[in-house]
Amino acid sequence: MSKEEVSIEFLGDSLMLGELLAVVGGQRMNTADKRLQHGNHGVGYDLCSLGRNMGDQGVPGLAFVERDQSLFMPSTDHQVSRRATYVQQQYAIDNPLKFKGYGRCCWGITASDGPGPDTRRLDGIERQFFDYVARGVPYGPDDGTLSPWAVVAFLPFAPDIVLPAIEYFIHELELKAANPYGFKATFNATYPDYSNTRFGWIAPWHYGLNQGPIMLMVENYRSGLLWHLMQNCPYIVSGLRRAVFTGGWL
Repeated sequence: MSKEEVSIEFLGDSLMLGELLAVVGGQRMNTADKRLQHGNHGVGYDLCSLGRNMGDQGVPGLAFVERDQSLFMPSTDHQVSRRATYVQQQYAIDNPLKFKGYGRCCWGITASDGPGPDTRRLDGIERQFFDYVARGVPYGPDDGTLSPWAVVAFLPFAPDIVLPAIEYFIHELELKAANPYGFKATFNATYPDYSNTRFGWIAPWHYGLNQGPIMLMVENYRSGLLWHLMQNCPYIVSGLRRAVFTGGWL
């Protein structure tokens, strides 16, 4: 893993300040950002080697990455999260492994529960399905399992593609119809399921770890409330400054 890859990879690792100080540098972030300047919508699949799943990119965004602002330098973190969202959508459109359901409004690959472990031969193709694993794009693992909650967690960064996806999950796939607590963790339209649903296998669980980002990022999209609370907390500001962070909203 290169220094540029490390400088983005840390974003999914609980925001441990020791790790941040070990890998973050303005030049590294600038260099990594330049690698994202190609492909559709300003992104290419190279981005996924930096932040392979939506959790890696989305967790820091809950508290620190406001629209067009950055903890590290203006706009960098916001743009990385936005580009990561477009990469996810483009991967689903390309659908290189030909899983059922993938498309412009049906995407969202991240560390999640799944229908496996199991191996099935489906339509002449031997498919391996996983249980909980750190799914990612474009290098995998990818077994056809999608996480609607992860898509919602990127709402503030790319509402132009996230809002249609939410509409699709709710009204076309009816993923919320029988779930008073919102989206289940994951679903997989490729895995054979015998419950006569329109969308294949569905995880039997709701996880607070998934539901939390939905609520927080919907509110950040509406008002920026969580971002503002974090940025105006004197303990957080003081701690970041003592850890030698400067610039951006600090």
